[in-house]
Amino acid sequence: MKPCQPTAPACLQRPSLYRPRSVARTRILRSVILLLCALVSPLAAEECAFRLIVTANQARVDGDFFVDLQMRTAEASPSPRRLHSLTLDVHHAGALAAYSDTCAVNWALGPGYEASVSKLAGYYRVLVTANGVSGSDAAWSATGDWQRLVTLRWKIAAVSGSYEVAMLVDTDAAAYFIDAPPSDPAEWSTTPKAPADLKLAAKLFLQGPYSAAGDTMSTALCTSDFIPKISPYAEDRRTLDTVPAAVTDWLLLQLRSSATGAVVASRSVLLRKDGRVVGDDAITEEVVIPSLEGEKEYYVVARHRNHLGVMSAHSLALNANTAAEHDFTSGADQYYGGNGKQLEAGCYGLYCGDANGNSWVNATDYSFVFEYIGFNGYSGSDVNLNGWVNATDYNYIYGNIGVNSNSPK
Repeated sequence: MKPCQPTAPACLQRPSLYRPRSVARTRILRSVILLLCALVSPLAAEECAFRLIVTANQARVDGDFFVDLQMRTAEASPSPRRLHSLTLDVHHAGALAAYSDTCAVNWALGPGYEASVSKLAGYYRVLVTANGVSGSDAAWSATGDWQRLVTLRWKIAAVSGSYEVAMLVDTDAAAYFIDAPPSDPAEWSTTPKAPADLKLAAKLFLQGPYSAAGDTMSTALCTSDFIPKISPYAEDRRTLDTVPAAVTDWLLLQLRSSATGAVVASRSVLLRKDGRVVGDDAITEEVVIPSLEGEKEYYVVARHRNHLGVMSAHSLALNANTAAEHDFTSGADQYYGGNGKQLEAGCYGLYCGDANGNSWVNATDYSFVFEYIGFNGYSGSDVNLNGWVNATDYNYIYGNIGVNSNSPK
């Protein structure tokens, strides 16, 4: 007979039915505790969230740059909660200068609050206390909806496509519950909305250089070495070492939080002849746009120096990991207000002819062409982007006379 193997079930020692009384009581008590814990609902963490929303961006030196500091209770927290006190630091880079006048306006707090914003080296410090608030009913209520607490103001010292403004992660806030007196504050943990480098993949055609044969655009400006290495857009004056082949022209992309909101970020990019917005190598079919408002939904605006600007018909969820795609070429319904020019059946693009860049195609654009007639090079009057200003450009303007951009200013 083979010896019994230690792992064989038949060889395992049979458990004893006897249990010491103390052990049995301990196990019963443990079971009761576990049962009670299972019946009790977990307490929601008390959390609040902050974010910055751009409300003004004049995109010029000494122009205004404003953001709303907004606050809400986080999703896991019951609402509403009454604000008791707040300390928050908002840092800014050198492209923005502290406002010489009042740097904080539009406070949403009620009477009794003491609120201030201090201008410190490289940042604003926001301080709020409810020392003068008579009771919880008079206190400012933070709910699950985003609400403006205050508007912060800067002057633009150097124009940038994306201004570096951010809240410190270790921001602290204290609040008291709706049914607690002001003298009994409960600490909140806080989560500032972080800036992000957002990825976007976009496709669009320009009417002027477009050719239905091959579904492509002219690269005449690139072939003649007329495209400047410095972007023509003041909102984001980027410089390239070289302009790659297969590029039609520079393009300006912008992000907005809402259809009529201020520009949050601008990025000068390259437009390849097949309509793809590409990286500086003209190969990478996605671009990165830094945004102080972080990962969220944005409207995408596309502008060209002598074509009418357009905006996406809907907002896109942009993040730092996967490029969101928007194809302006696929239909008029991809444009805000349906403002796409039909280039051929099933293919749409941007209207050309806005030689003076005022968002209208009208008689004034004729005068810009007339002034530069015969010019050979890089000019806004060359609406078909072939490198020459001539009668052909008149014809393009005539065909689009009276058309204007539907994108909100």
